[in-house]
Amino acid sequence: MYGLRGKNPTTLSYHAIATRASQIVYLIVHLILGVLLWLIMTRNFGIAANDSVLYVLTLTAVFSEWGQAVVPAKGRSDVAHTILATIMALSMTLVPVFLVFRLSASFVVELMISISTILVLSLFIFVRYPPRPGTWKLQLLGQLALYTQMFILIQLV
Repeated sequence: MYGLRGKNPTTLSYHAIATRASQIVYLIVHLILGVLLWLIMTRNFGIAANDSVLYVLTLTAVFSEWGQAVVPAKGRSDVAHTILATIMALSMTLVPVFLVFRLSASFVVELMISISTILVLSLFIFVRYPPRPGTWKLQLLGQLALYTQMFILIQLV
């Protein structure tokens, strides 16, 4: 992203399509993050097909993450990419909410997860199509919030 300073691509996806190398890195990172999310959810939290909502949300998050990484954010595929990325973001935002209540966490943890989820959902107000300049910063903030929530919840297991 540093190499694109001054060009100001609005989203992480637009940063990714700037060069072939950045597209490959974007794809690899999202493939790894999808696997990581799946492993966290199945190994750390033990979700299985009988946890229907949480299981479907996790599968939706993983497959939409992979899908938006494979479908480039340019030309005819830009809208499809944006739809997949939005599905990914929404499902990833909802995973910790359902997880915190499944774990029977303390009120303080439930409150922290709820407040951070509300903050992440409020970012959707600022993210629109076509995206505004600086949208990528909000996307990074949302991703950071998700993995911070997961780290907090892993401590409960």
